[in-house]
Parts: sequence; structure tokens; C-alpha cells
Amino acid sequence: DRLPGDVYSLISRYQLIMVGEMHGTNESSEMVIGFAEIMARNGDSVQVGFEIPSDQMTEFLTEHSDSSIYHSKFFSAISTDGRASVAWANAISRLNGNTKVKLFFYDINNGDCKNIDERDSVMYIKVKNKIKEKPGWKAITLSGNVHNKRLPFRGENTMAYYGIISRGWAGMR
Repeated sequence: DRLPGDVYSLISRYQLIMVGEMHGTNESSEMVIGFAEIMARNGDSVQVGFEIPSDQMTEFLTEHSDSSIYHSKFFSAISTDGRASVAWANAISRLNGNTKVKLFFYDINNGDCKNIDERDSVMYIKVKNKIKEKPGWKAITLSGNVHNKRLPFRGENTMAYYGIISRGWAGMR
């Protein structure tokens, strides 16, 4: 439930760490918590992004309480793909209490794009903008594993691929 200190030396040089998962698993959320906490313990400021539409987390973004996580539109609705899991809610709750960690949500909101084919492009822009807002901070994202693929998947461009081809994450380690 806590990463050993030597893990920090392996990840500290990276400004962005993208964690992909099969939605609904516990381990990826725990790894994101571990990465964020070890970075914070070592003096880094960290922003952690979740593949959740921000307009479905407005109550949490206003109140920042545990109850507002579970009462949000995202976590109170029936989960169709596994993201609205106890593991993700617990990760948000645990990281919310850390003063060195700020949370953000970057999935598309209604009206963000004309069609679903633009989803990964819009998510890439949202993550890139968060990194640009806090250039000295570390960033960690948690999303489905397909979004983190560095090459197109089944003919569709991914969020990570957009970062590579646009050189938007150039110079980031």
C-alpha cells in the first residue's frame, strides 16, 4: 500500500506518466495513488487527471468532499464501462486530501467535439493544457489503456499518439 522509496528515482525524471487500464481494475488506481504520493513526499507538486468528463464532477469540483465524489453525476450513474468504480472514487478521495496533489478531469463534455472520432484529440488537448498551466509540476493520467497507446489503434488515433505527432509532448520525459 506504499511504494518503496527507490521507485522515485525511476520515475522522477518524467513530467508525464500515463497509466492505462482495463476499466474497473483496482491495481491501476493504486499505482496512480502510489506514484502521486511518492512524488509529493519527495517535494514534487503533482496533478492527477482522470478520464472523466469534468461536467459530471461539478459537485466535487465545488465541494472537494468525499460525499461529493459519490454524489457526482459520474459516480452516481450506472457505470457502463467500469470507470465509475470504487477504485477510481477511492483514488480521488485519497489524493484529494494531499495538499501537494491537484486533481483534474479530462474526458469530453457534451459539446466538446462534433463527433466521437475527435474524443482522443480533445482529451490530448485538455491534458496538454493542464501541463502548460503548471509546467513545473508532474502530471499523471489514468485512462483506458487504448488512449495511452503510442500508435493508432484499429485505425483510430489515440490521445498519446496525438501527443507524439503534434510534438506537443516533445521535450517531456
